[in-house]
Amino acid sequence: PPTPHESPVFIDFANESVTLDITQVDFATLAAAQREGKHLFVIGQSHGPSSVGVHTLSVKRAQAVALALVNHGIDPQCIHTFAAFGGTRVPFAPTRGVQIFVLAPSSDPSRALLALQGS
Repeated sequence: PPTPHESPVFIDFANESVTLDITQVDFATLAAAQREGKHLFVIGQSHGPSSVGVHTLSVKRAQAVALALVNHGIDPQCIHTFAAFGGTRVPFAPTRGVQIFVLAPSSDPSRALLALQGS
């Protein structure tokens, strides 16, 4: 899992919503990380009962954040989107929102998955 200074960025979304509040995103810090050659792993989350659908929510949340990052000048080649979802809550992931893991390309490729499980 990432070291403490590499904790994931968390962006909260309202329940059953895919609308991003851009005031929650520190674009300057994420852009600086990208300029250092780091990659952003954007993981949309939705776990638990949903009338909208956990798959839809997790995918659209990740896409909303990725689009906002691109619109703020971050290279889309450094943004990788994923969706994590399920009908029940899991102890290692938030029930809703988006996590962004910032990793250097030299990191072990499995590190993002380990980070997700360890968060």
